[in-house]
Amino acid sequence: MATGLDAMTLAQVERKGFVILRREEIAGLGTELIVLAHPSMSAVRARQLLRRIAPHATCALNHVMFESGMATGERGSDANDTRSASRRTITVGMIDSGVS
Repeated sequence: MATGLDAMTLAQVERKGFVILRREEIAGLGTELIVLAHPSMSAVRARQLLRRIAPHATCALNHVMFESGMATGERGSDANDTRSASRRTITVGMIDSGVS
């Protein structure tokens, strides 16, 4: 994602293979957030290319949450419970974002 891309630079970015996924005007700041993707390269390499094309722009990765681990545990809240506990896998999602 990037901010600070003017129309001419954005056209150049598109000629280099980037696809505009979303555009959002950031209210009160007078700037636009543009979410981009490059279908033939990783996000890290695409950001490097974007920074070369538009060194004046602010570019960052739009972090996507990936499954990062698995936990198993006993059902029930009493660790001293003598009944047989079934085990199951649970998935926990976490969203990490900046605070403004």
